[in-house]
Amino acid sequence: MTPYEILWLIVLPIALASWFFFFRSRKGYIPEYDGLPPGPLPKIVFLIATRKPSSIVQETINSINNACRGAGFTNYDIDVVADDEGVSLTGAQLILVPEDYVCKSQFKARALNYSLKFLDNSKDVWILHKDEDSKIIPQTVISILHYIKNGGKPIANGPMMFPWDKNIFTFYLEAQRYWTFFWVKDQMRTGLVHWMNGSNMLMRSDIEHLIGWDFPNCPYSEDSRFAWEAGRKLGRVFGWHGGLTIEKPAKTFMSAMRQRRRWYAGWFFLLRYMYWRVWFYRSYSNVVWASSFFLLVMAPLAWFGVYRNDLFLLTGLTGGFITAMHWARPQVGLYYNLKFTKFSTTKKILFHIGYVPFTWIIDFMNTFPTIWALVNPPKTFEITEKNMSEIPVEVEEKKLTGVGV
Repeated sequence: MTPYEILWLIVLPIALASWFFFFRSRKGYIPEYDGLPPGPLPKIVFLIATRKPSSIVQETINSINNACRGAGFTNYDIDVVADDEGVSLTGAQLILVPEDYVCKSQFKARALNYSLKFLDNSKDVWILHKDEDSKIIPQTVISILHYIKNGGKPIANGPMMFPWDKNIFTFYLEAQRYWTFFWVKDQMRTGLVHWMNGSNMLMRSDIEHLIGWDFPNCPYSEDSRFAWEAGRKLGRVFGWHGGLTIEKPAKTFMSAMRQRRRWYAGWFFLLRYMYWRVWFYRSYSNVVWASSFFLLVMAPLAWFGVYRNDLFLLTGLTGGFITAMHWARPQVGLYYNLKFTKFSTTKKILFHIGYVPFTWIIDFMNTFPTIWALVNPPKTFEITEKNMSEIPVEVEEKKLTGVGV
């Protein structure tokens, strides 16, 4: 067997499993609700984490107020936790982390741990963690409140979408990620959580206080670290709230690459803290990402017959099968990312066609940071650069009803 064939066999199980997770998790992905649930309604604190407040943060604050107003919900607060003061904000409480504040964790986890001083420790208060560019809509609020009132488990994730933001590479890179959110939902269902999205992360405040964010050696991937600690201490406490958030893609090619290097570095770095079942899934996932990069590099050689072994029948069978599945996955992710937008059908079709010639580049952007993180991990928490101009929320809420996508 050639190295090319071995790599295909490494990737094959997860290629099959990812489609299984997709079909199993479609039901209730974005649930259907007609208005708010009956009262009394819990309190929600929208907590935005940022290094330094900017106009992007103010846009996010405005979207929260507009969404809650549109949903008819009033029992909420907005907090912004930051290391530096930045621009003046209206409509939110600024929690400024003192320079001399010390805990075991670093960077974002350090700021979140400090913010606990300002958050109620109560079963009746829920925290929705958001990135600085993460907008919400009335559907987000309504879905989260129904999740809570229906007895949802105390830690939950929800779906995200990424609007067009001037850079075709970063748009495609983020849009195809929609595929992976079905996998996250499946992890929430099984309780074997080996990664979690830190934005659109809902948790009951007493559980957040219980677990905390004071983790030793935690410079990156604090969201996943929190999930692992919660799973280890509390068991299957995860759910899916179904409230959609709208996130900004990275501004440039390199900022998107550095963002992924940080993610992978965090996942590699934190393997030592996982209990064995989660360690296995996370380790295998890391191996698959690295293998996928080498497959990507070796693919042209295989196309020209350099790595083709006629005696190994599975090369053609598995290679062709996985390639077809692999090419279909980002198209499915792109489809769902575009599904609820105001784009015309023609424009959506053009986006799908346009993805094809960029497939190799997008795959490179997804997989190379795995190797980059091993060879040259980041020395600090690098902020992902986003466009400062406001992006209209191109979502048709009428399309968010009657779906189990």
